[in-house]
Amino acid sequence: MTVTPVRETAYRLASIARGLSTASAVVLLLAVALAVGIYPLMARPDVVQGEAFLFSDEGMTLLLGSVLHAGGRLYLDIYTPYAPLSVWMWQAFASVAGNTPMAFGALQAGLNTAVLLLVFATLRRFMAPAWALAFTVICVLPAVMIRGQILGGYWAGTYIGVERLLLALLLFCWRPPLERTLTRSLALGVMLGAFQWVKFGSVVFFAGGFLAAEALAISGARDRRAAVRHTMIALAVVIAAEGAQVLWAVSTLPWAVARDVVWPSFGVRMYETIPTAVRFPPFASHVYLFRRDAAIVAGAGLGAMFVWKHRQSPAAPVVAFLLVSYLMGATLLFRHVYHFYQYAWIPAAAAGFAMAAASVRARMVVLLWCLPVLAISLKGMLAVPRPGEWVQTPAAGALYLSRAAAEDLRALNALEAEVASKGGWRARFQTPGR
Repeated sequence: MTVTPVRETAYRLASIARGLSTASAVVLLLAVALAVGIYPLMARPDVVQGEAFLFSDEGMTLLLGSVLHAGGRLYLDIYTPYAPLSVWMWQAFASVAGNTPMAFGALQAGLNTAVLLLVFATLRRFMAPAWALAFTVICVLPAVMIRGQILGGYWAGTYIGVERLLLALLLFCWRPPLERTLTRSLALGVMLGAFQWVKFGSVVFFAGGFLAAEALAISGARDRRAAVRHTMIALAVVIAAEGAQVLWAVSTLPWAVARDVVWPSFGVRMYETIPTAVRFPPFASHVYLFRRDAAIVAGAGLGAMFVWKHRQSPAAPVVAFLLVSYLMGATLLFRHVYHFYQYAWIPAAAAGFAMAAASVRARMVVLLWCLPVLAISLKGMLAVPRPGEWVQTPAAGALYLSRAAAEDLRALNALEAEVASKGGWRARFQTPGR
């Protein structure tokens, strides 16, 4: 048989991949993740230090840090619709690294790098290091690390990175009930319970995925009663964590505030006003399917088929965990297109786990299907920063803003100065006081 240059190159690459150790794969993954995480911090001020710190959750994060650093009380002097754990994490990090956009970006890059390492480590249980590395980089990395791009690489708030990290850690630690010790079942319950301390609703989404994985594992267990006991232990810890949050809130906050912290139903009502047109991702074109949605489609479709055909596989409960979590997270409670892409990394990871029992050719097809998303995301990341100018702000330091945003900010500052010189807003606009 004639060996063409392309085939010879493929043979060489396959030989290198077969010889790749787990340690070498981890080093390569760390190098890629850190490069992708650090580059925007150094070269994309429009993405990392841009207008989001004026008009979005990024700015709210810095405001929280500033108020709390000055001695303000969370939920009393400043309110956030998110639970306190990620706020406390940012407060601790900012006390060391500074309450700045660069520190915020560095923390998110670190959290997301840890997520990629945990996804790789979990994939490594079911496939060789080279394959685990390939699926992590090609399928998952674009949806986690690449800030400002098309597939959910969001940094809008600290809670996003913390939530991702908790789910990745939960997947890494999960084992079938009969293979778990009591300590592991308790630890899984602690991780699940922590979600409600990060963001309202998360525990519902990921507990649904956890129960799907447990049910699949229990259905094939030799001692179902013992398996169910381990599941119930984990769920009991989740309930205890919920109770702890309620006790913390009612013992430290007025009842009206505590109620909104524990059960911020106003957020659900707010999302109910959103038009139906933005509840689900629109199908723009078949070309856009390759540019943005390839990993989601691959993970959802292949994952469902894998669970159906290989339900006895050790990887099947993990795939079920991911798919049910994504389905509930994207469609339950809030039902907004944003959540389809915020959680896009979950079905992207499922694409890799669904290939646990697949042939080399099938794995290559899936990787090639997802490769355009990585390529286009990297191209966008490496683009020249959008035109703008640096503007100094009191709380966030220097921000890189579009010229229109910079003009708006200067106008607001001028208005604020005029109002202050005339005795405040009520005096300036002759508004009667209470």
